[in-house]
Amino acid sequence: MIAHRLSPGGTHTVLEAVGLRPPEWRTYHVLMRMPTSTADELAERLGLGIDEVAAALTVLQRRGAVTRTPDDPHRFRAVPPDLAFGPELRRRQRDLAVVEEAVDRLSAEYRNQLALRGTGDLIEVVFGEAIGPRIAELERKAQQEVCAIVKTPTFALEASENVAELEGLRAGVTFRTIYPREVLTMPGDPFRLSESVEMGERARVIDETPLKMIMVDRSVAVVPVLPADSTEPSALLVYPSGLLDALVALFEAMWGNATPLLAAPGETVREANDNAPSPQDLHLLSLLLAGLTDQAIAAQLGLSMRTVQRRVHDLIELAGVRTRLQLIWRAAHRNWL
Repeated sequence: MIAHRLSPGGTHTVLEAVGLRPPEWRTYHVLMRMPTSTADELAERLGLGIDEVAAALTVLQRRGAVTRTPDDPHRFRAVPPDLAFGPELRRRQRDLAVVEEAVDRLSAEYRNQLALRGTGDLIEVVFGEAIGPRIAELERKAQQEVCAIVKTPTFALEASENVAELEGLRAGVTFRTIYPREVLTMPGDPFRLSESVEMGERARVIDETPLKMIMVDRSVAVVPVLPADSTEPSALLVYPSGLLDALVALFEAMWGNATPLLAAPGETVREANDNAPSPQDLHLLSLLLAGLTDQAIAAQLGLSMRTVQRRVHDLIELAGVRTRLQLIWRAAHRNWL
């Protein structure tokens, strides 16, 4: 998020996000590659104790991710991932919609109250050219964490102007940013995602972002707005209140549903070894996991379609699998993402 432009992982992470602990998603991952298996066989393959595997199978069975075979109740088989985890994903999407609706209601309520009572202690309005310096000032005061949601088009801070994030990262402040998927298709990496992630930013990608926001230490959030009767941009600074609580909940709900983004460091090119891909191929793999097409990946990385397809094929061979879906699973199993 080196560009705070206010207007304009892996499979194991996904499974943990739906509530599975490491022994459980590891058990499911191994079982899905086998027709059926007993708890003893799984324990041997995983190198875990039989009690731990039995407990994991109990949780997975309760979650509908595994079933017992009808002819032998001691043997288990994996339920397809879309059936096992699809309902949980849809539930989380409904929860996110509820939070977004709550934010809309709270925002409308606060706007309606502006004319009736003073809001100086809860909301501050900043206009035009004062927005960028104010954001930089808040970031420099961050003690623990800066969270951001990016939405295009953008205004306020250009990438080259935002040094506050670099200073904060060096000081140990955590930066978490959610980007809309469209930024990955923009030529030339205008948000400098690779550089941001290389410096330590934790970036995730989601299909669409409903608003723009920067939040510092969960004590103040900056939400840009463009009043209907004005062409001058403005931003609301929201201080501790019910509205700020709702913005925190919205960010965390979106973060839980977003895809982690990896980036290759600088211009240093390293070849993949026998154990893991090169940083450049890990970047490609994260874009693949984010749902980009080969054409979009090629544009993001400045490569030809043929080169992207060749590198994906090389990753499939390195992982020892046959399909792209299997590549994602194997990458997660090997902790590549």
